Amino acid sequence: MSRIETIPHGTEIGCSESGQIARQCLLTRTRQIARVLTSLYDEMLRPLGINASQYRF
Repeated sequence: MSRIETIPHGTEIGCSESGQIARQCLLTRTRQIARVLTSLYDEMLRPLGINASQYRF
């Protein structure tokens, strides 16, 4: 199980802190991976004139 840290209200978060949070967030990582996979499918389906959202198994 991952450790969840809270940030007090009103605390300013710098670029390094927000980047660290984004890297450790499971949902953010999952969405990034999904985008990469979608772009790979789009690239492979481009010669057929369709994209991943139009493809059905």
